[in-house]
Amino acid sequence: MVEKDGKFYTVQCKATGSTDNNISLRSCGGTKGISYDSILNHPLDYLFCLDKEQNMYVIPVDVLRKAGNSKTITLKKEPNKNNQGFNTYPYIVSL
Repeated sequence: MVEKDGKFYTVQCKATGSTDNNISLRSCGGTKGISYDSILNHPLDYLFCLDKEQNMYVIPVDVLRKAGNSKTITLKKEPNKNNQGFNTYPYIVSL
């Protein structure tokens, strides 16, 4: 939960250290790491992501839902070359 200009928003935070900068939209747990839920099944406003180079992304969850992403996104600082997949570069933020 964050507050900005007197309004409250729900935020899910995810980070990756992988070489491909993939972020799973699923929640996993237990000793076998079984996927049991998706962040898209919850009333969230934003997904905050941090990649291995400490780049930060704030992605509106409704945009993810409309794009049809259900499993993973790949954090990129530039547009996708083949214009496929979900482009994350517009959502890069800085402090």
